[in-house]
Amino acid sequence: SNAFASALLDALDDDLGHTGSSAQTLSSPLPRKSPPSSLSSGSGGILGIGALANLTKGGGGQSQYQKQQNQLRLDSQLCNLNGIHSASVACTSLEKLLESHMEEALANNNGDGNESSGATSMIELAQEELRRYSQSYEILLNTQIQQVLGDWCGSSPVRQETPKSSYHHHTKSLDVLQEFFQTEVYHLDSTQFATSETDERLDRTMIAPLRESPIVQNLNKCDDQVTTLLCRELSSMVANVVLYSLWSSSSSSSSGPSSYQQSKQFTDWGSLLLSKQIRLLQNFLCGLLAAA
Repeated sequence: SNAFASALLDALDDDLGHTGSSAQTLSSPLPRKSPPSSLSSGSGGILGIGALANLTKGGGGQSQYQKQQNQLRLDSQLCNLNGIHSASVACTSLEKLLESHMEEALANNNGDGNESSGATSMIELAQEELRRYSQSYEILLNTQIQQVLGDWCGSSPVRQETPKSSYHHHTKSLDVLQEFFQTEVYHLDSTQFATSETDERLDRTMIAPLRESPIVQNLNKCDDQVTTLLCRELSSMVANVVLYSLWSSSSSSSSGPSSYQQSKQFTDWGSLLLSKQIRLLQNFLCGLLAAA
């Protein structure tokens, strides 16, 4: 207790001494102190531009701020999909609830036909409205799913080079897949097939862009039914990309990037390679549903 009292008195003396020197401080300014090292000119001035640059720079040249904004945007889109699906399910559930009430009202009818008819008419009208709302929500959900997948994975296959998304630092996964199949060669012999069909190559060039897509990485945030619809639409988009790329492939002998040759030439070895690639895509897409 004595040590505590001594420390308290020392603190009070320091405060009194600091107060007594405040008048002198007003008349004679204190010597200018150098700024902390973190705010010195070497680190970018008062705001520490060098430190700020280190804060904002992330992997692949994308800033941490951009990554956070992308994640927030994706989370809000997935939350929107879940909300639309929940609204559709709620309308369907209410419709079934009204159906049970109508059956109960008809069962308890004591012969008053007019009253029963009026009650059932109102219930049927409410059921119609709920059914219409549920269908509208389902249509909206499918439309939003197509937009979300187009935003994060890529849209329908196109001839011209697809520009990089303003929300991502890399090309979208379906664009990478389209380029892969357009430039893939299927006129192979056995030696070329052995090189092209390795699992490491196919996973790195074909499956990894899909697996690392932001929408695929965040599928666990979706309701089960929303995940099913997303995977079904993604499968349809992958199939369109593959078919388009095979029938309108980039000509390796042409000089311009916009030159195309119709379809590809296949050997038996090339057909085996394509079969393996399609099987890998199928396994990957089915695995998304199994993991959901």
